[in-house]
Amino acid sequence: MIALEAKRMALKVCILDPSRCCPASTVSDELIVADFKDERAIRNLASKSDVITYEIELANSEALIDLASKNRNFVNPSPETLRIIQDKYKQKSFLKENNLKVPTFALVNSEKQLFDLCEDYGFPVILKACQDSYDGRGNYSIRSKRDISKAFSHFIGEEGLMLEKFVKFRKEISIMVARNASGEITSFPVVENIHKDHILNLTIVPARVSDKVASKARKMAEQTLAALKGAGIFGIEMFVTDDDKVMINEIAPRPHNSGHYSIEACSISQFEQHLRAILDLPLS
Repeated sequence: MIALEAKRMALKVCILDPSRCCPASTVSDELIVADFKDERAIRNLASKSDVITYEIELANSEALIDLASKNRNFVNPSPETLRIIQDKYKQKSFLKENNLKVPTFALVNSEKQLFDLCEDYGFPVILKACQDSYDGRGNYSIRSKRDISKAFSHFIGEEGLMLEKFVKFRKEISIMVARNASGEITSFPVVENIHKDHILNLTIVPARVSDKVASKARKMAEQTLAALKGAGIFGIEMFVTDDDKVMINEIAPRPHNSGHYSIEACSISQFEQHLRAILDLPLS
């Protein structure tokens, strides 16, 4: 959908994707078939590009950081931001260090440690893969002691695991917020999300929350953006508790499925806003 919008804006598009039949291949000017982490392919993409962006957190952040070191605005959002966000533990630690409210969490190094943390946190809890997980994938709900061994075995081979204390939330909300390279910031409405098996199933626009909660969410999103580097659009998912406290669940440094409504419902879609941001055009 980024590629479709780019073509509408008369931009030339080169795509890097593992699949020769990926959806963007039908609208791109050129396709490089390679793994998202293939450094040689990324450098090939760079040689054909004026600006690089990514649409998935599986991208090779180290290769992109090297490219961006030669031109700060060549890759956006900043690959340094990608490196933080693509590791869930680093992401949560970064948010906490920047005084942004997040659920209680801990790094898990062994099954015994997982047992101990579950006893400390109580049930239910969520076990998450630190790497290569996004849009709810890589999550495992632990509801009792009987689930602990099965949950740990489910992630055998993963580079790292993080346990998160369950938040008794009233609603899950999110907001799409964009910043261009000149520092201009704008946001879309706060929306309400309903998930099924950790995957977004329904988005309600606007969120059925008070103006006070919506204002808190918008302020927290802007504070998050201020802490992160780079231009582009960011999807920031949050929990709203029974006493109207707001805390951040996860960040997506890209267009997000909870922002798809913007295609028909808004004067500008999240995809056009993302492109305008990384090209340092005025935001709408």
